[in-house]
Amino acid sequence: MTDPSPRPGARSLGAWVAGLCEELGPRLSPAAGGQVLDVRRRLGEPLADGSALVDALVGRRGVPSGVPADDLDDAVKAGWALASLELIAGRAALPGDRELLHDALDRLLQRPEAHRLRVVQVARLVAAGEVELPEQMAGELLRLALSDDPAWVLDLPGAGRDQLAVAAQQAAVRWRDYARDGAAPPQARAALVAHRGLYVLLQRLRGAR
Repeated sequence: MTDPSPRPGARSLGAWVAGLCEELGPRLSPAAGGQVLDVRRRLGEPLADGSALVDALVGRRGVPSGVPADDLDDAVKAGWALASLELIAGRAALPGDRELLHDALDRLLQRPEAHRLRVVQVARLVAAGEVELPEQMAGELLRLALSDDPAWVLDLPGAGRDQLAVAAQQAAVRWRDYARDGAAPPQARAALVAHRGLYVLLQRLRGAR
């Protein structure tokens, strides 16, 4: 897949998924390609049943205070679009379509600058009750899914860059230790995704000096 952004973090979550749809649509069979391009079209429009889609991401915790409306909309749409593409891949009639979709999704989710998409995926699993986490950690995971603002993610409004870097490192270690210290496999996988997301956040803070 070609690099759709000249600088890490420059794109919104929805834009990453939209770029993937635009790339894949013409390469798939007419049936699967049409479905993928329909996902792309809907990303540019208000989504029907928006409250249900918000609930699919935030669950019973509700929307955290202070999250910008644009960030919430972006994360909700991206989560819906990823789930839709995974469903299309799983139901594709042609093996070539399934392979192309799965490979493209895997490559996108492996990119450090697009890692928050994977955090959104995990947040949806937590919201659905498929993965249970301690309340405080679930809240931190949700903030990490919804924004790339370090002060908001780490719940340290007004903190300086050095303080945020220390907090991000401590949080990353906390999630890593949780994954290693006897967590069940679903919790451990979720924790490692959060650990990676916080590590990416830490690298951004260090690189901004």
